[in-house]
Amino acid sequence: MEKYYSGHEVLYKKFHYLGKKLSSDLMEVSKTLALISMCTHNISVLYDLGNSNEMAEVYEKMRDHFKKWGKDMHNSAKLNLKFLPQYFNYCSLENQAYKDMFDQRNRTLDKYMKANNELTSKKEKLFKTGRVDKWELAEEDSKRADELLKDKIEALKYMLPKDTKEVNDYENTYLYLTSQCYKEIKKINREDVDEVKDHLQDYASRMSEALTEEHLTWADFETVVGELSMDDSTSQTVASQSKEA
Repeated sequence: MEKYYSGHEVLYKKFHYLGKKLSSDLMEVSKTLALISMCTHNISVLYDLGNSNEMAEVYEKMRDHFKKWGKDMHNSAKLNLKFLPQYFNYCSLENQAYKDMFDQRNRTLDKYMKANNELTSKKEKLFKTGRVDKWELAEEDSKRADELLKDKIEALKYMLPKDTKEVNDYENTYLYLTSQCYKEIKKINREDVDEVKDHLQDYASRMSEALTEEHLTWADFETVVGELSMDDSTSQTVASQSKEA
């Protein structure tokens, strides 16, 4: 349970951070593509100034492609920011009730351990004195005083019954809270599973649309490049025919 508690906290924070980082990285890619688009446009202008219209057209088509691709990356970045870090941050908040219970369980455990150690030490000292009248035995246990003096382990069970009951109450509370923590873990996981599946299905659907759009961007670019090649071939054929004529 200690591993679950600490692992849950660390891993969800890590996932939240990485989800934001992924979106940030995609946004940087989008910005880089926008810069490439601007650069190819300037190259196109440069060739236009050099009276090389065909080269200017090629780089202008590249400009359009990188601009569209940058937009695709921007959309992916927004989708990931919405679905990854924010959702897992929400999941972490949902577990707050469990965390509070676990902290209460640990505080009770600390009290139990402290009280139990102090009580054991106190009983040890009382046993060494051999003064059974100081042991605060219950009336029915006082009759066994001589027998208990010979068996330290058995004696410690019956000495200071009021203090022993207080320590036992701490122990029972700690065990009860431990049991409740396990129940809470199962309850949270059981209630969240459908919500997680719905969320991931929505995320997958949105990302699928974004990736389809990106695929169309590349398919369009492939078509454009093919058209440029055909235009170039046509120009060469016309030029060749002109020479022959």
